[in-house]
Amino acid sequence: MGSLPEPAYISEIPKLRDYPNIRTLGYVATNYTDKDLDSVLAEIRQWASWPILMNDTRMAVDGIFFDEIPGLYQWQKHDYLRTTTDTVQSNEQLGEKLVIHNPGTLPDSVWNYLDLANTTVIFEDTFAHFIDATKFNALEDFHTTTNLPTSAFSIMLHSIGNIPDELVTWTVTQMKHMAEWNFATNVATAGEYW
Repeated sequence: MGSLPEPAYISEIPKLRDYPNIRTLGYVATNYTDKDLDSVLAEIRQWASWPILMNDTRMAVDGIFFDEIPGLYQWQKHDYLRTTTDTVQSNEQLGEKLVIHNPGTLPDSVWNYLDLANTTVIFEDTFAHFIDATKFNALEDFHTTTNLPTSAFSIMLHSIGNIPDELVTWTVTQMKHMAEWNFATNVATAGEYW
């Protein structure tokens, strides 16, 4: 990550900030906490520095999206993630100071890192996997099992395919019952901006 944003970021972040339902987030991959912590902290500071470097408050991000968070709880990794959370939440340049975790899988309902994030992505997979009965039922019950509001969760659903409008409506309704922050697409192949 360079010191200045790429042109696409310079062009699009200010536009996105005009929408009340959009939160702009910096992206930091942790490699399941195997990435050097100092490198992760430097990336957080880099995202936070953009409004100052660009002399444009519209370049501010509202927090950090931490990708590749461990799905299975390990107490040794808790301190690493606590440090990243504390760094975001103490940085005045990070707008709402949001911390988003993406383990890419449903965390354990008891042993997890949910206390370290504002929102955790509890599902990132295909539509076909979403409607699998076992996974669907676990997702449906997760906020009740964890005693957390749906605002603590996000779903990222891809590869929806060519389905009837009624099924799209049903899917969106189900996602809203499971998580407050949702993304759905029919795109199946990861591209440059996915």
